[in-house]
Amino acid sequence: MDGSFHPPKYYSGTACHYYIAPNQVDGTLASQSTLGVPPTATIPATPTRTITVAPTPVPTNTPTTTPTATPISGCAAAPRSGCRAAGTSLVLIRSNGAHSKLIWRWLKGDAPVAELGDPTTSTGYALCVYDSTALVPALAIRIDVAAAGTCGGAPCWASLGGVTPKGFRFDDGTGAQGGMQKLRLKGGRPGHDKLLIKAGGAALALPRPASATQLFAQQQDVTVQVVNDDGNCWDATFAPSTVLTNRSDFYKAKH
Repeated sequence: MDGSFHPPKYYSGTACHYYIAPNQVDGTLASQSTLGVPPTATIPATPTRTITVAPTPVPTNTPTTTPTATPISGCAAAPRSGCRAAGTSLVLIRSNGAHSKLIWRWLKGDAPVAELGDPTTSTGYALCVYDSTALVPALAIRIDVAAAGTCGGAPCWASLGGVTPKGFRFDDGTGAQGGMQKLRLKGGRPGHDKLLIKAGGAALALPRPASATQLFAQQQDVTVQVVNDDGNCWDATFAPSTVLTNRSDFYKAKH
């Protein structure tokens, strides 16, 4: 072809009529390159972006751990409740410097041997005395006695009753632990058990007199308790009516 325009040619035959277009050669459509027209560029298909949605995390329930109750050891700020009471009791306190002394007898009560623990190895004890001012009790005297240990070259603690212990005893003539010299814990006979305490010497820390005439204010009860590291306790409560003497240097009550 010479690039000039050629009108369509019509042909007729026996069965049909047809024509050849200007850009058709021998009945075949000529390509753009044949006609001198630049080929159309092929535009690559834009890939379809796939959005992946992360699954929403399902919260896992964490099991709640119930803490194990830890027994309270030593003296609390106020008297404990639920202690085993004495059938009868006596307390005597003398304030006299290096010659001071404290005696407490807890008698005719219940002290199950199992509740005494084992002070020869692991169960510590404490003596707690509470005075009351304006009807509010407060700790006045505290003596802590550790388990096991050696006192004067011998074990501080020993069991009572042979192979099957019926209680324990503590002995320290020096009173190195807050003035505690003797402590007896005798159980196993309900209604007849006893706790005995004797403390004294310079290590015994007594409170200052509540007034010039009284050691304890005694505006309500005076409470004496013995507690151990296993959370068990024994006590005696001395109401004003049970007080025999309450001077600035001497106190005695009995019920």
